[in-house]
Amino acid sequence: MPDHEELTARHTATLSAFVIRARRQVRLPQAVSEQVDTIAAVQGRRAAEVMREAITLYVQEHQTAQ
Repeated sequence: MPDHEELTARHTATLSAFVIRARRQVRLPQAVSEQVDTIAAVQGRRAAEVMREAITLYVQEHQTAQ
């Protein structure tokens, strides 16, 4: 699995491309929320950054031809 630095380098352009940001709200199972918090703490990041990166990766991997 790629480390944080590799993911950041790979997706900085993608994440930076979003000038206007839409706000979304989701409910997570408690265990997932705690795991996100742990990952964020270990990486010295905010939980929102970890979730934004995870969603961006998911969307990139699952987007359909348009």
